[in-house]
Amino acid sequence: MWSIKSLKKTLFWVALSLVAVCGHIRGQDTQNKQGPLDDPTRQAAKEVSHQDVDQRTYPVTLFYSSGDAIVEYSWMPMDSEATCKAAFDILRNRYNCDRILWREADNDWVVKWGGIRKDSPWLGDLMTDALRINRQYKNTEHAGNAAQANGIQFWGTTALYDYGGKAECGAGGSRGMGSFWGYDPWLLEHPEYCLWDRAHITYMTGIIEYGNPEVRKEYVRRVEEMFKGPWSRYEGMFMYSFIENTEAHYTDEYIYSDIAVQDFKKRYGVDVRTQPFDIEKYYAMRGEYITQYLRELRPVYQKYHKKLAIALNSENMEWPQLWLSGASIWPKNASELFILQQGRVKMDWRTWVAEGLVDELHVWGGTSPDKKIEDVKELIDATKGTGVKITVFFRGDFPESEQSLYTEGVRRVISTDSDNEEGGKQKHLVSDIDSQDSDAVLNVLTQARKKEVDVPLEKITALLLKHPNPLVRRQAANTIGTLKLQGGVWALDEAAINDLEGSVKAMVFDALGKVNGPNSVEAMARGFGKVNTFPARMALRNSLAAMGPERYADVAKAYDTRDSYFRTVLLQSFTRRNGTPEYLAVVKRAIEDPNEKVRWWAAFAFAYNSPRQENMEILCKALDDSCGAVQSRAAMTLVGMVPKMTEEMKQRIFDKLIAKYQEFGAGCKRTDCDWGWRPIGETIRDGFEVQGKTALLDILNGKNTELAKLTWRVFFQPNDDQWHPIAKEDMARKYRFYPGRPDHQKCPSTVLD
Repeated sequence: MWSIKSLKKTLFWVALSLVAVCGHIRGQDTQNKQGPLDDPTRQAAKEVSHQDVDQRTYPVTLFYSSGDAIVEYSWMPMDSEATCKAAFDILRNRYNCDRILWREADNDWVVKWGGIRKDSPWLGDLMTDALRINRQYKNTEHAGNAAQANGIQFWGTTALYDYGGKAECGAGGSRGMGSFWGYDPWLLEHPEYCLWDRAHITYMTGIIEYGNPEVRKEYVRRVEEMFKGPWSRYEGMFMYSFIENTEAHYTDEYIYSDIAVQDFKKRYGVDVRTQPFDIEKYYAMRGEYITQYLRELRPVYQKYHKKLAIALNSENMEWPQLWLSGASIWPKNASELFILQQGRVKMDWRTWVAEGLVDELHVWGGTSPDKKIEDVKELIDATKGTGVKITVFFRGDFPESEQSLYTEGVRRVISTDSDNEEGGKQKHLVSDIDSQDSDAVLNVLTQARKKEVDVPLEKITALLLKHPNPLVRRQAANTIGTLKLQGGVWALDEAAINDLEGSVKAMVFDALGKVNGPNSVEAMARGFGKVNTFPARMALRNSLAAMGPERYADVAKAYDTRDSYFRTVLLQSFTRRNGTPEYLAVVKRAIEDPNEKVRWWAAFAFAYNSPRQENMEILCKALDDSCGAVQSRAAMTLVGMVPKMTEEMKQRIFDKLIAKYQEFGAGCKRTDCDWGWRPIGETIRDGFEVQGKTALLDILNGKNTELAKLTWRVFFQPNDDQWHPIAKEDMARKYRFYPGRPDHQKCPSTVLD
């Protein structure tokens, strides 16, 4: 397969998906290397071996990242009345869980106060669907009812920061993902409440400055409105401080606000924008703002009888939390191991304890077990006699030498993953496949998948089609797929059409990607039309991508008969495998599909096919698509084809891209004017080497000041789906080339080398 550079990576944007919002945190690596790291993330759940947590004496809390669960459909689902009931039975009886941290509360906030951009074909689509699923299937209502029935406390999660992002965030780079999915309309209207870089060039919308009384008033008001409505049934809120985007280039970049700058000058006589200053004093001052916000927030929590837990950074508990750092995604040549987008603003938890502003302090994951236990002991000493509870993310049991932590009141928090759905530790007899105990049946199916026991196929298919517990039906499908039981395909096909549980359908689709028959693609298409949930979409994508040559014609034919959702997933599956003649024919048709999301995925899918002249011409035409997201995706795909282009075509596409880029800046009439400049500009920069950089340099040093400012950002503020660490001093040197500054200088070409 040929592709542009970053297409060689895994589909990293899946991690960005959610989360935001929907729960999308990933591994936090730090300088502490004492043993394995763990945190409540998809990546960690795969990397840390499952540890026996059955029948623990001391209860645990479950961090349920509902957004991650719609992507990781192998996780224990909670997306219907039946799955919530089955899942909470397991949590209570097997894990001794007495509390759940439900991340769907974040989505409640988005519905009430946020917005989703329409020109975000992947993440925006995912988020829209996540909100639809919760609304349509009443996930939170069913989870809350199941928690109450099992005597499990039902808590929500809430953010200290992370209120969307600028439209251009993540839009550039080789992926061309469209605009950033979410935003806070109030913050777009009031950028003065956000944090800016030192040169006051741009700001980061995910961070708000709590030093502004107007900000504190607005967000306290919002919390109270949530307690009156969507958050009324939660017994408490778990507050986190990480931010789910990669806008920052170094830890101290976005830490400047007008009010903080003025406040620091009033206190210390120093202008932090132009003079050297004591950054630790600055961070302490901004930490005071957070404490003041908690003081004003506390009466609201008390009024509505809610508890507040705050998560702390295990590496340093006076820092905010990290997001997306670690060896797997962090540039090897980076001078730092991570970036704190918020800056090292002081999280003054000792004052919170002293003033009774918090009910619980939590040690988050991301460091070794030894470091977390060290943190826990520090918190125990600091909170004695205050009533503040201590929790820690710890997947396995505390070490034998630290069992006394339980008797001191410390409780573990664990996360959901695919192992939660397995049938416990105790081995059951094969005859228990007929048991009325769902846990026993799940255990036998688990043993069967591991080839430890033989279960008659007719027993497995009967479970798939008739068992009342959706988790059993899911694992019956999983068993047929894992063992590639060809004789069970008929049952998978039937379940794909008729089972109305989205989570069961997802596992059935997944199984059909491993073992299938001549009717399977049609069965999946029919079934998807009945239950279109995002887990089902993800599983359908994976299954279609896994189909062998004997199914190519069936997959291609399905494009003609299904709705736009199915066509979108079909084209998405083509970005997960090498192109074939059958699929290329579909991609050529889909680039002119009436649905812009289908066209966007088609422009993406061309990258997985041979860079032939005909394909280049089709993509060149797509540069004039009515949708800016399709234009930018086509441009990004063309970047990888440049080495195969004739000189005539290369010049023709270059000229068209330059013309597109010049549509931005002052007086821009494009619907994507606040973000589309970045992917087009980065295509010119990266795809055409000296020619592209020279053209952009001329624009940077030219008379069109507004376009020149955008071009400075294309060169010096990279912003896509990965971290771009830049030394603070290096960025400061480049400020002088920013158009419109009093000390502005023309940028020499040597700076770009």
